[in-house]
Amino acid sequence: MSARNRIFEKLRQAMRPASAEALPDVRDADVYRDYPSDPASLFELFKTRLEELRGEVYRVGDEVAASDKVVELADSVGGSVMVQPGEPMASLLPGLAERLCDRLVDAAAVADSADFARVEVGVTAADFLIARTGSVLLRTISSGGRRLSVLPPFHIVVARASQMVPSLEEALNGLKGLSPDWSYAALITGPSRTADIEKILVLGAHGPKRLAVVVVDAA
Repeated sequence: MSARNRIFEKLRQAMRPASAEALPDVRDADVYRDYPSDPASLFELFKTRLEELRGEVYRVGDEVAASDKVVELADSVGGSVMVQPGEPMASLLPGLAERLCDRLVDAAAVADSADFARVEVGVTAADFLIARTGSVLLRTISSGGRRLSVLPPFHIVVARASQMVPSLEEALNGLKGLSPDWSYAALITGPSRTADIEKILVLGAHGPKRLAVVVVDAA
């Protein structure tokens, strides 16, 4: 058999469907196992998963403490801050605008993406926090548009503990009950990162290099 025919034979063998017995049962995979459903365990799982991916998770007792934490985080990097306008951020972060003073950038006044990219800290809400993968699910309507969660190098997410769900399935099902006036949704799992070059991890490759999630216990 020629070298050419040997290559074709190997390709034919590789393309033959595997038998049912040889396929693993996906229900045995870790992602399909049952996870705890109580709020405390879900938070700990979310925190563990996100911190494994270089994300930061902070739990606070109420909205005033959430404002304190956001100011503390913003102060850790300095520079300008842009907060998603309107609700739910006005309720989640009372008094934040007064405390940030001249550092706060008006999202409605910035139209050019180049100017938008100069903002150091972007603060948004979220729709769901997914414990199983440590992910944040947000829509354009819940994150101040398409740019606020992507362009600033530091992204702070503020969400309520009641928005925590065990898995992506629950989050997607939850989207069905929300308002339909949005055009885009994203899953964010840790800071932007790549290891394409010599397997060296680089943060901030295609988006924020730092991600922090502030979880508010108060209903």
